[in-house]
Amino acid sequence: MIFSAPLGPGHVARQQVCRAGEVLQWAMYRQTFYYAVDGLDRLGAPGRSLVSRGVSAVGRGVGDFALTALGGGGDSADDKAPVADHLVFGSSRDCLAARVVSAFEPGKRVDRLWALTSDRLVVCARHAAAPAPSSFLGKAIGFGKDVGKILTDNRRKYGEHLEGEPVAVPDFRVVAEVPRAQIADVQSALGSLRVVLVDGSGFEFSLEDSSISVDEVVTKELTKFWLRRGERLVLGLPPIVGYVGGVVGGSLQVPWTPTSLRPPLEPHKPQTPSSLMPPLELDKPQTPSSPTPPQQDRPRTPPNHMPPLQLDKPRTPSSPMPPLEPDKPRTPPNPMPPLELGKPRWPLPAVPSPPDWIDDPTLGYWVTAPSATSLAVQLADHFAFSRGNGRLAVSDQRVAVVYPTHLFEAKPSSVFTSFAEIPSSAFRLETSFAGVSLPARRVVSLRFADGSSLDLRPQ
Repeated sequence: MIFSAPLGPGHVARQQVCRAGEVLQWAMYRQTFYYAVDGLDRLGAPGRSLVSRGVSAVGRGVGDFALTALGGGGDSADDKAPVADHLVFGSSRDCLAARVVSAFEPGKRVDRLWALTSDRLVVCARHAAAPAPSSFLGKAIGFGKDVGKILTDNRRKYGEHLEGEPVAVPDFRVVAEVPRAQIADVQSALGSLRVVLVDGSGFEFSLEDSSISVDEVVTKELTKFWLRRGERLVLGLPPIVGYVGGVVGGSLQVPWTPTSLRPPLEPHKPQTPSSLMPPLELDKPQTPSSPTPPQQDRPRTPPNHMPPLQLDKPRTPSSPMPPLEPDKPRTPPNPMPPLELGKPRWPLPAVPSPPDWIDDPTLGYWVTAPSATSLAVQLADHFAFSRGNGRLAVSDQRVAVVYPTHLFEAKPSSVFTSFAEIPSSAFRLETSFAGVSLPARRVVSLRFADGSSLDLRPQ
């Protein structure tokens, strides 16, 4: 996992942009744009734009723009200009699209968040809190404290993220928006996405493909040392370093703790009589003021009189019954290999957002299951436990979590050892897209017959 990656745009947009009842359709981070508008050059100055030809018409492709502005060249022949990841097109300088981005400077690398919801298209800029003013003495004291923190804090840093601290949600604020009524169409093509407004102007975004590549080294190792005779390898993934999150039995847990490592329930303790009977205060028996003459006792009839039955005497067993043995500790249903693992020095996951789990740079897996005994949980337990030492292997006969045997055997008898093997008749392997962030991220998905599923983010 790349723990230094920023929190994905879908997660951020859902937390900070969406209003109550608003449905998020997609979100993306963009930095650099140029104009492809008649009457403006690519930097927005009055002039004829050479790249507007072929892109201003609704439904057409980026044309020459892909070879000029996106490639770093263009009208000004400045080869050092930043490569653009989106453009603004239109037939005049007063078009709707040009007005939407009028507050931004083209040709600059500035982080912005674009999001399309059920109600609007929004453009957000990242907000940075201004530092509090301080006197010269205060600055000197603050500098000394900062130096002290640097010398004493040995936590690892991953970009903006810190070991042991949750990934923070960056503060993006809406700068411009387009009501849904002014959006005529949203078109997608290979490598690009276009939002067309009602006047024919709009925005075009370049998108990278996120295909899953085959790791040749892993494929060769598993084929040689893991497959059985007559078995064919379908998929082998390199180790994925990251937490497991998910919803199991209707309960959200991020990160997921392996079921075999959870503390056992305390045994039931017998209750003492004092805890069974309520502390009642009863009246003391009263002594009569004058003695009562003694009365002769009469034989009383039992309220539930039993007939005189002839009952057999209790029999003595021929052999004594063995004494009851105390309960023995049970073996976990999904045992883990004897790995010696220290505390992970990773950042913690961000505030959970299940639809956007793929946006969290600390999450490598997502499990969904009706109960903790589901098949997907058996695999998820190992990935949560192994911290990247276990890897997924799928053949035409089974799926398993595979460990290098030398991790827990001084003299390994094999190269790999399989855990949590599940036959191929109990699952379906597929690739799918996760989340609403663009470019869309592909995941490896295992769908099990018991209704559980496990998604893995390839590195």
